[in-house]
Amino acid sequence: MPEQLSFPLPRRDGRAAGDFHVGEGNRDAVDLIRRRQGTDGWPGGKLLLCGPEGSGKTHLAHIEAAETGAALMDARAGLQTQAQPAVIVDNADAVAGDPAAEEALFHLHNNQFNTGGTLLMTARTRPGEWGVTLPDLASRMMATTVAKIGAPDDQTLRAIVIKLLSDRQLKATPDVIDHLVAHMDRRYASPARLVAALDETALASGRAITRAMAARVLDADRRGGA
Repeated sequence: MPEQLSFPLPRRDGRAAGDFHVGEGNRDAVDLIRRRQGTDGWPGGKLLLCGPEGSGKTHLAHIEAAETGAALMDARAGLQTQAQPAVIVDNADAVAGDPAAEEALFHLHNNQFNTGGTLLMTARTRPGEWGVTLPDLASRMMATTVAKIGAPDDQTLRAIVIKLLSDRQLKATPDVIDHLVAHMDRRYASPARLVAALDETALASGRAITRAMAARVLDADRRGGA
């Protein structure tokens, strides 16, 4: 019998509003983002969305850009400093320790403030933990309102697993997903790590994802993190 060949399927990265789950851990942060306008808008026209890896910061940045037409930049790829009605800087904490990048974010911040534009930034941690060396930027970041993403609940973890499976065109039964959610590490980064391992395991074996496969992946993940 000829050997069965398996090929990786194209991946998507769903970043539409319909792909994002609002749960207990991120509801307050989402509400703050939505207050961008009006009398209860962002103080000084700026807001920092802060949360750990995998918590949906970039996803929310893309949703905000789509809804408002804001210019979306990734600080890791460099910043444009000219003022615009609305600007979003993803991974803003990446500027820390790079004098030119810190200077660029400082000028962008000032230009947005001076022209009445809004500035939404994302980062893994609060500004005091970044290690910014430019005093003027540090002071402005410390004065920025922070929207903090809290720990995920089970429904959020389940929604993330389902989204990531869909992004990779993988199928898993509800009992497999329930087993993953019940036994995974309770951090936002866990679903991406486990779904990637399931994808690799299923591809290598040429078999569908089962609860037994999920159990093996969970066990390997726990041993790897020990």
